[in-house]
Amino acid sequence: MIDKHHKLVVFLQEVFEEKFHLCIYIYLSYYKKDHRVNEQVALIAMHTIWVRQHNRFAKRLSSMNPNWSDEHVYQETRKIIEAQLQIITYKHWLPYIVGDEGMNMLGSYKGYRRNINPTISNVFATAAFR
Repeated sequence: MIDKHHKLVVFLQEVFEEKFHLCIYIYLSYYKKDHRVNEQVALIAMHTIWVRQHNRFAKRLSSMNPNWSDEHVYQETRKIIEAQLQIITYKHWLPYIVGDEGMNMLGSYKGYRRNINPTISNVFATAAFR
């Protein structure tokens, strides 16, 4: 199992470094308040779309459940938005990025497992997903 995992990590790092090496710079620029972050229009657009989608669902859930607190509406909406983002990421984006070979290495989804650590690597978060 470790062998398969190691091969996948190496494969993904190669793919991400090849296709997204400039994204690390953009990510770091954003968090250091560098004015050049505004050059990454696609990232700004993506953030805007997801914030608007969140607000759209929050309004609907709030009107359907008037007794819910703002926090409850926020948390329920967050679950919906996260699910939408995961579907897009794993069904449409990831197969395009890693191709058939990478998807075969990942294997099919076997259901939710509570004991699995859901965090992502810093390389993926800063380069591949941006």
